[in-house]
Amino acid sequence: MADKDLPLISVIVPAWNEEKYLKTLLPRLIAQDYSNYEIIVIDNNSKDNTAQVASSFGVKVISEKKQGTSYARAKGFEKARGEIIVRTDADTLPEKGWIRSYYEEFQKYPEAVAISGSSEFYDGGLVLKFISRLFFLWIIYITRVFMGHYPLNGPNFAVRKKVVEKISPHTNDSIIHEDMDLSCHLRVYGEVKFDPNLVVKTSSRRLFQDPLFIFRYTLKSIITYFLHHPSHHLHKVK
Repeated sequence: MADKDLPLISVIVPAWNEEKYLKTLLPRLIAQDYSNYEIIVIDNNSKDNTAQVASSFGVKVISEKKQGTSYARAKGFEKARGEIIVRTDADTLPEKGWIRSYYEEFQKYPEAVAISGSSEFYDGGLVLKFISRLFFLWIIYITRVFMGHYPLNGPNFAVRKKVVEKISPHTNDSIIHEDMDLSCHLRVYGEVKFDPNLVVKTSSRRLFQDPLFIFRYTLKSIITYFLHHPSHHLHKVK
């Protein structure tokens, strides 16, 4: 039951053919210990039963016909009613206090426009899990050095609704790192914070489904860096 004294938080989940993973994610989201939140699954032209599975859990399901994570995420931002919007992936396993942690982070940092945590893999074995936690941290900190601000980590970040309404991020996911791009647009309006202790478990499936995943990830990050470096002064406050 919603607590009127707590701000409404929206959790958005872009989903393309994710019926398998939603069956694990949604029970975890429904069991969160924060009492005033909504869950929105954005069905991005799925060919499986993504929409039906999400609906069976009683969460809000909306459709985005433009293909791509950036489009799905933008539709989620648009439809979210909460003053804080938390973003995750269908193959992520958040802990019970995950949403509450973001509420507490924004209470701690009222000047922040966005807050991000880190990730680690829950599959692929113990060695990969350990390496992944170091890898995600390294990526976040090295990006902070080069960009001058923290990036956002796709399966694990939150933004203020009033700020995302002011920006127009890029949508070409084939060449742009969408979360890094989003952080660049948001940074114009305030601080992007990072908490290394706010960790969620996520799947390593992309590494095995796409042998060139690391190469593509790195290339998109480099392109986004050169497009958005703060010295270019590309984004102005409206």
